[in-house]
Amino acid sequence: MNNLHSSDYDMYFFNPFTRDLINLPRFGKPDHKFAFSCAPTMSTCVVFSICIHLLPHHDSISTWSPGAMEWVTESFKNQLYLSNGQWRNIVFSDGLFYCLTNRDKIGVFDPSARYWRVLIVLRPRMHHFLEGAWYVAEHKGHIFLIDAASSRKPVVFRLNRSPLIWAEKHTLKGSTIFASPASCVFKPELTGTTRNKVYFSKMPFNSTSCMSYSFDERRYFPDRTEGEDFANPQEDFNISAFTTIDSEIDISSIFGDKLRI
Repeated sequence: MNNLHSSDYDMYFFNPFTRDLINLPRFGKPDHKFAFSCAPTMSTCVVFSICIHLLPHHDSISTWSPGAMEWVTESFKNQLYLSNGQWRNIVFSDGLFYCLTNRDKIGVFDPSARYWRVLIVLRPRMHHFLEGAWYVAEHKGHIFLIDAASSRKPVVFRLNRSPLIWAEKHTLKGSTIFASPASCVFKPELTGTTRNKVYFSKMPFNSTSCMSYSFDERRYFPDRTEGEDFANPQEDFNISAFTTIDSEIDISSIFGDKLRI
C-alpha cells in the first residue's frame, strides 16, 4: 500500500513482482496509520486506518473493503478520556486490529462488529523513548513486541491473555523475526544461521544500517559499535516491566471467542 504525497492522497496496493495495481478510494487525511487484514485480492480484506493523534475524547477510524466506492469513517468514543501521545503500531490478529501507542494504551478494533475499545497498560520503564525502536509482529494469534532500545540486546515480549501483560521471551524457539518501521514478519520455518534471530531493516541509532541479533550467540551482527550510549546506558531503560493497571482484566470477555492471545 502506498500513499502518493499529493493533494488528493491517491492510494493503492502495488505488487512489485506481478506489477498488479489495486486502486483504493482517495483518502484526504495524511495523519493516519494503515494496516490490512489479508491479501487485498481477497474479498474479505479489510483496510484499517486510524488517526495517529490521540484526541481528547474520540478516535477517528476508517475502513475499506474490496468493491467499496468510498471509505467508511467513524468517530469512536475514547473510553479513557485521555489525550497526548500517538498510535504507532498496528497488527491484525484473529479478526481484530490491535493498535499500540508510545504511551500506555492498546486499542482493539473489531471490523465486523464496528466496535472499538481502548485498554490501558502501565507505561514502560524507559530512560528514553526512541522513535522507531518498537516493533510489533503477529504469529498464530499471538502478538509479539520487540524493543530495540533496550540495553545490550533487543527484548522480545508476547502479549498474554489474562491477566493482560507483556511476558518477556528469552528465546524465539528457532523462529525468525524481520522487523521494520512499516511492518514485521514472524517466520517459524527458516533453517541454518537465520534461526532464532531478529533482523532489523534499520536501528534507531543508525538509520542506514541493517543489523541482526542472534539469541543463540547473544550478539549483534555486525557488532553494535554505533549508538554506544544505547548499548551501555547509565540507567536501565528496557521495557520488561509492562503490566496492567487492573490485573483482573480479561479481554476475552470484551470480544468473546474472537480474541485468542
